[in-house]
Amino acid sequence: MSQFIDDIINAFYVNIHNFQEDNWDYERFQTLSKDYTNRHIFIDSYSYYLKFLFQNQDNLQQVHEILADSESKNWLTNLLLFRLVGHLHFKLPTNNEQHWRDRQKAREMIVSESDVDYSGIFGELQKYAVSFENQHITIDCWSGNVAWTFLFKQYYFIRNNVQICPEPGDYVIDAGACFGDTAIAFASTIGSEGKVFSFEIEPHNLDVFCYNLMQNEDLAERVVISDYALTDSSETQIYLHGEGPGANISNTPSEIPIATTTIDQLVYEKSIDRVDFIKMDIEGAELSALHGAVETIRKFRPKLAISIYHRPNDIFDIPIFIHSLDIGYQLYIDHYTIHSEETVLYAKVME
Repeated sequence: MSQFIDDIINAFYVNIHNFQEDNWDYERFQTLSKDYTNRHIFIDSYSYYLKFLFQNQDNLQQVHEILADSESKNWLTNLLLFRLVGHLHFKLPTNNEQHWRDRQKAREMIVSESDVDYSGIFGELQKYAVSFENQHITIDCWSGNVAWTFLFKQYYFIRNNVQICPEPGDYVIDAGACFGDTAIAFASTIGSEGKVFSFEIEPHNLDVFCYNLMQNEDLAERVVISDYALTDSSETQIYLHGEGPGANISNTPSEIPIATTTIDQLVYEKSIDRVDFIKMDIEGAELSALHGAVETIRKFRPKLAISIYHRPNDIFDIPIFIHSLDIGYQLYIDHYTIHSEETVLYAKVME
């Protein structure tokens, strides 16, 4: 057993005796679904992750070795530990005063009810007035979209003089655009010389996205929307399951078939002469979409910001795949919630 895995096991035995009663995101998950009066309760899902740790220790050790800085290695350890013992016993570093101040700040940006008839897991949308990158943005969404996209600046990695994010003039692929908040943020950053190619497959999300572009006409001309799903092949037959931001695709038939494409095909068909930044948050389809982008990645060596939390194996499958391309990517991890969602792998070829 490696020292890395041994350290996690030791931390597991230390933290399982803790009790973190202020470590639950009620806005995200609403009320607790179980009675946790027994402070030493061990939930079945955490037992699963203990087996997961041992079954995948070689892959996890490899990821630990290829991460480029100590902060990323610490995040890997902390996220695995959180999976093992859960919110009752381990508090992630993101659960701090600044996190909650920014969450409250996002709620205070509401200017009115939304003009869009949309209700989802977080209730009705609201209209927000946001200042970002010297742009005044009006956007209909949830407070979480405002907090994570515009305040926490998820997908903008800046740490220890390493910067992995969109820059002025960049051509950006925004896979998993939801209500358009990330596309609008990217459009604000890249300026008039850049372009954002956004992908969103859920029809209700697309309606909100288009409405938000109408509210920000000066940025809309920088954004191109596609309702194709990104996978490893344009020949794949897939279907949409669920509604709203958490909707996902699978091979299981449903009433909503989805057309597919690949990033490589997009670049070829639209004669795109460069890709500078790729962001993916596509509900577990990230690895497949990366396989469909290999030619583009090899040719342009874009900066990457890839979600690695939707499937348990993403935390090692995606870093190992990008590393296997052997084109000099340095890999970093950052995380943006007090729970297990919103882990992003950043990658950049250092000159």
